Parts: sequence; C-alpha cells; structure tokens
Amino acid sequence: MEKKYTIVAVGTGDPGKMPVWVAYVKTYMEKASSLKGRVDMPLVFPSIPKSFDGIMPSIVAHNPDMVTFTPHEDWDNKQLLDLCVELKAWNKDVTVVICAENPRNRMQVEAAVETGAVDYIIHGEAEIPLEKIVEADIKGTDLPRMDNLLCLSAAKQTAGL
Repeated sequence: MEKKYTIVAVGTGDPGKMPVWVAYVKTYMEKASSLKGRVDMPLVFPSIPKSFDGIMPSIVAHNPDMVTFTPHEDWDNKQLLDLCVELKAWNKDVTVVICAENPRNRMQVEAAVETGAVDYIIHGEAEIPLEKIVEADIKGTDLPRMDNLLCLSAAKQTAGL
C-alpha cells in the first residue's frame, strides 16, 4: 500500500477546537479532492492558549510531509514564524504553508520571506490551492498559477507561479 501524504494542520482556535473552515479543508483533502484516500490530515493543538510553545513534538510525531498554519488575529505572528524556522531545522524538506485568511488574519509577507522557512502563503479559500500544492509535490510537476497563492521558497518555486 502506498504511503499517505501527511499534512499536519496546527490549530489556533480554542484548545481542542479547530476553526470550522480548517476542519472543512481537512474533510475536503481527505474525502472529496482529487487526492481522496491518499492524504491524511491530523490536527494538532497548542496546549497553551495563544501560544505555540511546546507544540513541536506533537507535529514531529506525525512525521509530516507538510505542515499548515492558520494564524489567528490575536496570536503573535513572530512566534508562528519562529516555529516555521524550527520545523525547517528539523526537516528542510517539510513543506510549510500558512493559510492566511486575508484580511482578518494578517500575515506579513516580508517577515515570512525573511525567515526563509515558509514555502507558501494562501490568502482566502485554501482547499484548492492546498490540493494543487500536494498534487504537484506528489507528482513532481509544476503548480498552475493561482491568484491567492504566494510561493516564497526558491526550493518550491515552480514555472506556474
């Protein structure tokens, strides 16, 4: 049996409660997308409200191919970006995606670029761009151009963006 592509979604809602739209993306990726049956998307939650402190072992335990974050407007983006740097130090090949539901959840693109640890930022609806990123990663093909997808990583840059 083929190994499933693992996407860890880090939740920033209330402890143990994923924002509804992230749960929707999980359901879409696992059940309805072109990747149906080939993706596993576990959800992990910080144990300290409004903090990513101590979450790295929960992410690493899943040995992910990709980690997604959905910044919350009340959380510290610097701490999120520091965690992205820690992820890349653990595994330089893990794909890091920030789903920044613009404009409510603001992500400073310049700060994300500066870290060198964020591969993609998706603004707005995330399910289709996320599906296309995973498809391209699995197949080793170029991504189609999407207006709400920013590729920040030279390693992940494709002709379609």
